[in-house]
Amino acid sequence: MLKRIQEDIKKAMKEKNTEVRNILRIIVAKAKDIAKNDRNREVTNEDVMTAIQRQIKQNKETISFAKKEARDTTKEEAEITVLMEYLPKQKTEEEIRELIVQIIETISEEGPRARGKVMKELSKYKNEIDMKIASQIAGEFL
Repeated sequence: MLKRIQEDIKKAMKEKNTEVRNILRIIVAKAKDIAKNDRNREVTNEDVMTAIQRQIKQNKETISFAKKEARDTTKEEAEITVLMEYLPKQKTEEEIRELIVQIIETISEEGPRARGKVMKELSKYKNEIDMKIASQIAGEFL
C-alpha cells in the first residue's frame, strides 16, 4: 500500500497535481509517525489504512464545522475522494445492519456489555465500515 501511494505521489508530481501530491504526502508522513510511535518498526498496510481513516475523519469534521460557518469545503471533499480510492469498498448502512444482527445473534449477553462485544467484533471490519455509523446502528439494536 505504501509503495502504491509513493508511486502515486511521483505520478502526481509529474502531472503537477499539487492537491493529490500534498494529501498523499500527509498520509505517508502520518503512517510513518504511527509506525515510529510503535517501537520504531517498519510501516505496514495497517498503518497506512489507519492514517487514511484518520485523515478522512478529520476532513469530515472540518467539513461539518465549515458548513456551519458557511465556508468553502471543496478542498476537503476532494481530499476525501482521493483517499477513498485507497480504502477497501465501504459497506453500506444496510450491510452494516445485517452484520450487526448476525453478531447480536451469536452474543449471549444483553445491555451495555453486549454493545461492547458487538463493537469489538465490528472492529475486525474497521477498514470496511465507518465505526461511528456502526456504533449508532448498534445502539439502535441494543
